[in-house]
Amino acid sequence: MNFYFSIFIGSFIFLTYIYDSSTKKVVRYNFEDYLKCDTVRPDTSKKSNDIFSWTDTIVESPLRKYVIKYTKQIDMPIVRDTLQIIDLSQEAIDTVKAEQTRKIRKKSTYNVAIVLPFMTNTFGGKEIPAQSVRAVEFYEGVEIAFDSLRNEGVNLKVSVFDSNKDSAGITAVIEKMNGAEWDLIIGPAHTEVLTQLAVFAKENEVPLVSPFNNKPEICEDNHYYIQVNPSYEVVAEHIVALMTKAKATNLGIRRYKYLIIGTSEDSLKMEQIQKSYSNLKNSDAEILPKLITNEGVHVGMIMKHLDRGALNIIVIANDKNEQFIYSCLREISTMYDKTEKTRGYQLLVVGEPSWKYLERINFEYYDNLRLHIPDYYFIDKEADKNKIFEEEFRKRYGIAPREFAYMGFDLMLYFGRLLKKYGTEFPDHFEKEKSAGRHTMFNFLPVTKEDKMLDGKDISEPRRIERFENNYLNIIKFEEYEFKQAGIKID
Repeated sequence: MNFYFSIFIGSFIFLTYIYDSSTKKVVRYNFEDYLKCDTVRPDTSKKSNDIFSWTDTIVESPLRKYVIKYTKQIDMPIVRDTLQIIDLSQEAIDTVKAEQTRKIRKKSTYNVAIVLPFMTNTFGGKEIPAQSVRAVEFYEGVEIAFDSLRNEGVNLKVSVFDSNKDSAGITAVIEKMNGAEWDLIIGPAHTEVLTQLAVFAKENEVPLVSPFNNKPEICEDNHYYIQVNPSYEVVAEHIVALMTKAKATNLGIRRYKYLIIGTSEDSLKMEQIQKSYSNLKNSDAEILPKLITNEGVHVGMIMKHLDRGALNIIVIANDKNEQFIYSCLREISTMYDKTEKTRGYQLLVVGEPSWKYLERINFEYYDNLRLHIPDYYFIDKEADKNKIFEEEFRKRYGIAPREFAYMGFDLMLYFGRLLKKYGTEFPDHFEKEKSAGRHTMFNFLPVTKEDKMLDGKDISEPRRIERFENNYLNIIKFEEYEFKQAGIKID
């Protein structure tokens, strides 16, 4: 499957690492700030003989750049020295960043591999097997994105592979991919399969976009790995942000009480929420109350942690045990006064993304308890751009798109545009390429290891990128028997 477009070379952001002798650490700065003045403002706490040294890239034209070394001694002018001239008219260039090495390819046509669990070996009749639907819908969205990219002048040569969902399936795919030059891989889904493909991507220096899997243990020390769905560490940060930023002053409430509920299997999630809360408060002293039980809950266990005069925010950190979730919601709802809403406990429950698909829950609980959920994707069907997408999707496939189609469209459009703008070095420009898609925002940040001191030296080793990870989540609420985008004002 070939799709042909044109290419444009974008500009670079200027980042640098400067050694700070007072803290004995390498510090990251935005070098554009330094270009605004002739000299670096001195820190009066430093001795006059302290020396700063850093390197940066200066763009002469879209095809020609200079790597410059800067040396600055306090009260002395900056000294500049050209280390390297980079000619981007070459098809592939090896560059060295402070963290890791990345092979940069600027090309007229980019080779893209779509690797998804279509499970074609299970096709037997006219119906698409249920386990294949997600991959098929995702790729349908990808195909519609090709039309937009073609109109923008992007040139892609696309190959589609069926990964199945086991080691044998992805091994066969990798054998087919070996020997070819790939510029972008999207997929697959299952952990075992994705782990193998991540190794292949790193060895062959190809950016790999994981559209579904949010497990952080898939890879390490792999700055080619790009995770679209945030890990639970990011989910916990969003939960804590919701807990601490929710405002109910319009209800006459200025106090807030917190409680986390879960089973023993949820203990790691609960610990992560506590860690995020402690980080936000900059103190380990403030401990969130927790209720861990495998025997079910009753209202007396919950009530002792709550306050009638406060907004009581209860996080249920369970996503699989529907009976446990139902039990929690049933007991919490007994504290809600349907007749006189201001007389009972004021409650807000925070759930998990999977709660959107629970089948045995009474949705009246969701409505009464002000259910909020951090979610990887949310489709506002009333947004104009989503109405246009749905119309185009119906014309092509005869049915309405579901969430995986929106995901496929968003991902292909976003990464296709980045290839056009930056070539295969696009991950190094994520920080200035935030983008609003139809199902989520893209805000990719590097996940890095802690600094390590070099033996016998006073400088730190620059942080190494483990992966890139999207740091955005939708916060949605259940209101009037449907999910809506949520704010922090609680009615």
